[in-house]
Amino acid sequence: MLKFKLTTLIELSIFAIALLIYGNASALPSNDTSPEELKKNDAQYQCLQFVTKSLDDPRGVKFGFFSYFPVKIEKDGIYNITVSFADPSKPKTECRIKEASPGNWELLSLKAVTP
Repeated sequence: MLKFKLTTLIELSIFAIALLIYGNASALPSNDTSPEELKKNDAQYQCLQFVTKSLDDPRGVKFGFFSYFPVKIEKDGIYNITVSFADPSKPKTECRIKEASPGNWELLSLKAVTP
């Protein structure tokens, strides 16, 4: 049986947290992100919120990073975003939203996507 000192466990925990944060830094918008990219990121996040609110018990559900959700922007300004769960056995959800006014998004539809 291995015995670790408390300081070793703390150091490993800090390392793991840093790896999670900095390892996924590319998923975060940078300072030189275009307005269109920021709007797309906002739409992805809003869809994640709409999907979370639609769940019966969202406490135990884990999602993939919202910045990786595929986005299709239709010509009439509707964003079609596929929200995926961290658990691949759960069906993906197609979310269609439109920006009603700056920063305010209107949910048009949510539906499960079967592979």
